[in-house]
Amino acid sequence: MDRAPRFSRATIDWLQCTGCEARELAASNASDSAAERVAKLLLAMDGHGVSGELIEINQGEIARLVCVRRTTVCAMMKGFKDSGAIGYARARVRVLDRQRLEALIKL
Repeated sequence: MDRAPRFSRATIDWLQCTGCEARELAASNASDSAAERVAKLLLAMDGHGVSGELIEINQGEIARLVCVRRTTVCAMMKGFKDSGAIGYARARVRVLDRQRLEALIKL
């Protein structure tokens, strides 16, 4: 690694960043409700502020990412859809109202 110091530094930085993100995710999973975790995930995947971008993800994938059962995600998604926050059909999600989703997250 001494022969490529920039690569070494970049690798170390990436590993540190990944470790920080893993710790933040673990803390979030311990303290946030399932609805908050699903809302945070959808907001993060929504094109960084551009509402209406199509997100191709199914309930099972969401469940694995936020560490809950798929049936829990199904209930959360139905609630979000009924409130008008998202559009959802066949593994395609569209955030329609970011503010509504953000309201679910404790800031």
